[in-house]
Amino acid sequence: MERYKLLYELSRKALDEELDRYKKLDEKAGRFLNILSISIVGYTALINASSQRIFPLEAGKISSWIFTGLALLTFLALFSSWIRLFNAIKLSKSPRISIDQEVNSLIETEELITVYYSLSLSCQEALSAARDILKTKTTILESAYSEIRFSAYLLCASLAVYFLILFTTPGGPMTDTPKTPPVKPAEQAKPNPAATRPKVVMVLDHVIPVQRKK
Repeated sequence: MERYKLLYELSRKALDEELDRYKKLDEKAGRFLNILSISIVGYTALINASSQRIFPLEAGKISSWIFTGLALLTFLALFSSWIRLFNAIKLSKSPRISIDQEVNSLIETEELITVYYSLSLSCQEALSAARDILKTKTTILESAYSEIRFSAYLLCASLAVYFLILFTTPGGPMTDTPKTPPVKPAEQAKPNPAATRPKVVMVLDHVIPVQRKK
């Protein structure tokens, strides 16, 4: 009986470990989903901020066309990764050992060795189902991580093109501001020697007193 008890304990431990992996995988996918959502919001804000420098698209603006193409590819990759992560963590059934009337009847009618053996088989069946679910979930997550890596490359490339446009567009921080011509000093006015001058008039500073004859 000890052998079947050990078999049940090993089967139960393996099932618990597989379910723990299932939980940790969902938590990791949830963290990546949050980061990806923030990245999509931030990249959308960047596109809105750069729209005045990028649009309208013209034939001569090659860098603007490149940025627009990279931005579209980046959005497609980000949304595709988001959908895959969401599908990976969406609610799904996980295997459990059902404790119902059949288990009660098994314990009441059968020997303990049979109970251990039956429970071991149930744990192994649940373990096999959990591994199948984890295999599917892992495949989806690996595909999502590959797309996240690809979208990160596209994001870096689009940011490089954006800063190139920012620094080369007239009015940007690195473009030369138009220089104003130096103001010439005003020429000093010269007097006109032919102008009529005021006349010089001789006047007495004081009246000389006149003596009267007596």
